[in-house]
Amino acid sequence: MSTFAFDKDLQQLDLFDSFKNENREVIVAEYSRIILENGAAVIFDTEHLSRLLGFSQELLFSISAASNKYYREYTVLKRSGGRRVINEPLPTLKMIQRFILAELLDGVRLHKAARGYRKNHTLRGGAIIHRGRPYMLTLDVQDFFPSINQYQVFQALLKLGYTKQISRLITGLCTLHDGLPQGAPTSPLLSNLVLYQADKAIFDHCVVRGLFYTRYADDMTFSSKEDNVVEIIPVVRTQLSNVGLRINPRKTNVSRRGSRKYVNGIVVNVKPNILKTERRSLRQEMFYIKKYGIEGHIRWSKVEAPYYVDKLIGRLTFALFVTKDKRYSQEIRYLSALKKAMQ
Repeated sequence: MSTFAFDKDLQQLDLFDSFKNENREVIVAEYSRIILENGAAVIFDTEHLSRLLGFSQELLFSISAASNKYYREYTVLKRSGGRRVINEPLPTLKMIQRFILAELLDGVRLHKAARGYRKNHTLRGGAIIHRGRPYMLTLDVQDFFPSINQYQVFQALLKLGYTKQISRLITGLCTLHDGLPQGAPTSPLLSNLVLYQADKAIFDHCVVRGLFYTRYADDMTFSSKEDNVVEIIPVVRTQLSNVGLRINPRKTNVSRRGSRKYVNGIVVNVKPNILKTERRSLRQEMFYIKKYGIEGHIRWSKVEAPYYVDKLIGRLTFALFVTKDKRYSQEIRYLSALKKAMQ
């Protein structure tokens, strides 16, 4: 990140108002210390942020005040049925959000139970925590991202040490319709910031009772060697309500001894694996591709042709990531070679 020399004449009133009798250099040093200790990057004012981003303050405030003009909305199919609304930021806003994520907030301290969308925290790593435990509870947070409002994001940024002015501007740049947009690169991290205290309270309660807890965005997983996982539900309900969230009762699931257990699509009964139905499907699809060719397989199986090969490579890559089975690596190379030959 480029450097910025603080100008003593800059009128950042919310930074200096409460310290009128103190030396400004002392104020700035203390302000910087708090932010850096929280793992964030120091931003002194909106002009500083503007220079780092390469966009005018006027544009940043304009986007912040009318963010709905800078998104495109579409829907995608859910695995469980129905459709999910995605709000994707337009290129300029997406560039700004990626900068905020990578350059300002990348190092902030999040609770270790929050496993989603973090460096060095993988789906597989989160699943392994629950491996081989005979009792499991999975909970879903209803309308997760849209239910985390602007004020909560603003407060989370204030706690990092930023001024009210900076916190307001970043909040406006990263929220939509008073919530976190599903589709913005900043939403997962900001949700983890907002839920830090809830995660801590739930985690501490679990430690006392011998439970293991992880959360991947809106998916919460608890496991134990004892049949006591359901006891955590009232605690979770209370902690979520403190941040305006609630459990989706239709997606609450308890798995006991002898039943299949999976975390975020990864089977964890003995060793990490993909679902049996997916293993069978991948095996079958690769068999027919090798026997009849891709076009023949698509024609006779009536699968959706657009991007089919890319999607299949993605599924095989996930299977390889979870299982570490070299067979999937071989299939990926085979399809990649076919795809290259077809171009």
